[in-house]
Amino acid sequence: MRLRLRWLAILSCSVPSSYAVTGGVHSAPDAIKAIMTGANVVQMVSCLLRFGPEHLKVIIAEFTKWMEEHEYESVDQLAAR
Repeated sequence: MRLRLRWLAILSCSVPSSYAVTGGVHSAPDAIKAIMTGANVVQMVSCLLRFGPEHLKVIIAEFTKWMEEHEYESVDQLAAR
């Protein structure tokens, strides 16, 4: 995922557009990194195929907990550049 995030950071600062991170996102921290690096959306298909759609509850809970611990009130704050 490092290469994806590196290029996302480079492109999102240089080329105003909407970006999606696909592949390699399996956890809340992965999704958080992608959003903070410039992604507007994050796809987690393989994770959901592996653990089932109910796993979204786990991801959302971890994501919410991280945001609270780091005093973010919204996802928009994570994406602020």
